[in-house]
Amino acid sequence: MQLFTVRRRVLYVSVVLLMMLDTLKRFSDSTAYAISMWLMELLVLLLIAYEVMAAIWRHQVVKRRLHTLLKSMEKGHKLEEDTPHPGWPSERISPWKDSVNAWIQETQLLLKSYSAQAEIAFLHDPHVIQPNYRLPVREYHLLVTRLNNLRGIMERPEVYF
Repeated sequence: MQLFTVRRRVLYVSVVLLMMLDTLKRFSDSTAYAISMWLMELLVLLLIAYEVMAAIWRHQVVKRRLHTLLKSMEKGHKLEEDTPHPGWPSERISPWKDSVNAWIQETQLLLKSYSAQAEIAFLHDPHVIQPNYRLPVREYHLLVTRLNNLRGIMERPEVYF
């Protein structure tokens, strides 16, 4: 898809250059008019170049941010795989809960540095689970909800970044 837009932009630049040459050929007897046309066409080319560079820069920023979010999502999936089972002793459950809460805070700060909208979407939780279970039901629920929210943010980066 990016190749298509690059080809389109090359085509636009080529057409503008041809128009410039045609203008020069037709109005070569009027120097002031030719110079003004060249200046206007140069300004159009500069505007096109600016738009192309801005689009390329924006694409690189979004790509870099998605790569960082992918790493964060991998950490979250690792925590999900390491979910404690009901028979585990509480000494092993507490560190897992702390890891989940640390991952949520770390990812929240990362998204906050990108945009407030991304942070809010990440923290959105339509369900309420009581916080005083012996098993890490609350943390597991938070982890899964935040992973789903993060996946939604990554699927639509143009909305959040």
